[in-house]
Amino acid sequence: MLDPALASIPVIVLAAASGDLLESADLLGDAKQKPVILVVDNVMAIAMMLDVALSQDGFAVKLATTGHEAIELYRKHHDEIALILMDVQMPGMDGPATLATLQQINPELKCCFMSGSIGKYTSQELLDMGAVHVMMKPFASLSILTQFLWDIIG
Repeated sequence: MLDPALASIPVIVLAAASGDLLESADLLGDAKQKPVILVVDNVMAIAMMLDVALSQDGFAVKLATTGHEAIELYRKHHDEIALILMDVQMPGMDGPATLATLQQINPELKCCFMSGSIGKYTSQELLDMGAVHVMMKPFASLSILTQFLWDIIG
């Protein structure tokens, strides 16, 4: 039974183990499963910054630095991924090519493109490819970004 005097004390639980502990996380009580966002950006510093910001705002994050890595992660975890946040311009397989392959796995996936430069694409072309939204980097505010993603996921 929860002691009301202790209810406002934040608790952080850390574990160094495989996904087995994650599957039994409901043993902690009212643990609510966090929506998973797959962040795809070839610049690791940006991916890690998004990981921290999104995690602090209640998301679980999976990171990929290439289109091919994103496809492999999505193949393994597509049932749990609520949204993909993906850079447009990446070496090798760019964002639109990656999205096209991901849509073969799940035509209904939700993807937001992000980019400092969308290059040869227009925002409308990216939306026509199936993106939910196109946002430009740098982000004006990470808290606005995370609230926007919560709104998309619903």
